[in-house]
Amino acid sequence: MYSVTDGGGDTIRVLHVDDEPDQAELTAAFLTREDDRFTIEMASNASDGLNRLSETQFDCVISDYDMPDQTGIEFLKAVREEYPDLPFILYTGEGSEKVASDAISAGVTDYLQKESGTDQYTILANRVRNAVERYRIEREVEHTRAQLKAIADKREQIIERVTDAIVEVDSDWRFTLVNEQAEDLYEMSEEYLLGRDFWDVFEEAKDTRFEKEYQQVMETREPTSFVEYFSQLDGWFDIEAYPKQSGGIAFYFIEVTEYREREQELEAERTFISEALDTLDDAFFVVGTDGELQRWNKRVTEVTGYSETELSEMNVIQMFPENEREVIANAIKTTLETGLDRVEADVRTADGTRIPYEFAARCLTDSEGEVLGIAGIGRDISDRKQREKQLEMFASVVSHDLRNPLSVAEGYVELAQEECDSDYLDRVARAHDRMHALIENLLTLAREGEEVGDTEPVDLASLTETCWENIATAEATLSTDIDRPIRADQSRSQELLENLMRNAVEHGGDNVTVTVGGWRMVSTSKITDLVSLKTNGMTCSMQATPPLRTGLDSV
Repeated sequence: MYSVTDGGGDTIRVLHVDDEPDQAELTAAFLTREDDRFTIEMASNASDGLNRLSETQFDCVISDYDMPDQTGIEFLKAVREEYPDLPFILYTGEGSEKVASDAISAGVTDYLQKESGTDQYTILANRVRNAVERYRIEREVEHTRAQLKAIADKREQIIERVTDAIVEVDSDWRFTLVNEQAEDLYEMSEEYLLGRDFWDVFEEAKDTRFEKEYQQVMETREPTSFVEYFSQLDGWFDIEAYPKQSGGIAFYFIEVTEYREREQELEAERTFISEALDTLDDAFFVVGTDGELQRWNKRVTEVTGYSETELSEMNVIQMFPENEREVIANAIKTTLETGLDRVEADVRTADGTRIPYEFAARCLTDSEGEVLGIAGIGRDISDRKQREKQLEMFASVVSHDLRNPLSVAEGYVELAQEECDSDYLDRVARAHDRMHALIENLLTLAREGEEVGDTEPVDLASLTETCWENIATAEATLSTDIDRPIRADQSRSQELLENLMRNAVEHGGDNVTVTVGGWRMVSTSKITDLVSLKTNGMTCSMQATPPLRTGLDSV
């Protein structure tokens, strides 16, 4: 089990299920580097993952697809039976449309294909953060909704159970009637109050809303109602005042202090949620089933340039250019039908500017499953589109500028080999082949943003000999002391070994002996396979597990 403690702020607990522990540990390391709020625990299979979910409360699940006992989709279905709303991100090397379709049907929160390179972990971290933020907001909304319903039910029960307090005064403001409920609220008996002047008993009501409203009823003979706080009784009261036919007025009232205070608390909670949404860097919005905008955060107004009034009168489709509106309409339809969708489209601002955005939307339902609308998050992907263009240009320049001179060199070597037989020319030819491989690797990295090559079993002893032949070794000697293969990307491993050997020969002094060997380092937490390169007593070691970009791993 691998666990990372958060460094502060609100902890985000993540369960990562993957049957490849090396890949899972690498993912955990990069995620915690992206955001120190992450606390990541791992499970090696779906059964272990379900057990962990039953023991610990998590904010998000990340799962591989291809696992021995259950696939990621089967695991997702099992999770949804017990935790229908828990964010679940399928993070897999399986990139087929069928897998994506099955994942969406099973209720996946997000789907991300595994790639090489470290940018994928930034994307994964953002997906986790956004999913958890949406999850927490939805839980808060549901909690608030439940509280409001409970308060409404309680108020109905109070109204049905309790008779209003009733007080009557004559035209001279003297008490003529005080019922039992009024006695309880006033903590004064009817016998004590009858005949007394109302304003003498309740002096603190003078020059307040109570005096203004009561005097108006007495003078106009028109009824009124209001809710107000009365300091003398230290409570909030719902008041109805009526003129009496015989003169004077009657008050019907109940204390609503508890209800009023809870209303204020809920209003504070609603304000908090609104302010929390305004802190998001992404655009947040809620639309009705007809696409009408119902709620949005401050980021929406900042990005689009539309005023609050303009947004309140808009359908969400109006925020997009004509050629993007069909895409958005289809996304709304898909979200309402399947529960969620993701789409990329340009937003059109108030001044006509187009900004590329990625949107993730989820269907909103009430406690009975009735569809209320759609909540969505929009993220500006302008920077990503800049990076993609730059990488395309870089790949084109590299392909042209490196291959042309290399082709010329290869041609002259071939002509020279026809005229004479020399080991030196063979070495140059092998160096050219090596340069071709390096160029291909570089182009793959630039165009696809992936790590170069797949890992495979590599005979380290044989690879060491090949690397030794490819460098100028002077008087140096080589010794290999390793009898088992490693799992690595052979091209990148060769590049690494050649660089280390070249440095050893150049800086190790006279009579250099380079020894390549391996051993196992045992710590309190795990066993680590290492490959070492020793030069005159100095050692350079390579850990045979990630995060080395060579992909070294023990077999």
